[in-house]
Amino acid sequence: MINTYTLANICQVAAARFRDHAEEFRKLVDYKPTPKHEKGGVWQIDLTPHGEGALRLAEQFDLQAKEAEEYAATFANADDVEVTYGA
Repeated sequence: MINTYTLANICQVAAARFRDHAEEFRKLVDYKPTPKHEKGGVWQIDLTPHGEGALRLAEQFDLQAKEAEEYAATFANADDVEVTYGA
């Protein structure tokens, strides 16, 4: 038997982390990457997500947070949970 409270807690923690990640990516939407340049004979390229890419990542983490919260609510209200494995 799987403990539904544990599953709900796992999902709540995941949702909070996803929300934190979304917030961090939103901060990067207006980030201006350092232009690529050579330093000591090695090309330096700033690969930090920014602009539309950062916004898409934030939206994806928002979606994951929403889904994790929905799972948490489902597990919190469940009497029991059964997991079956396909052969």
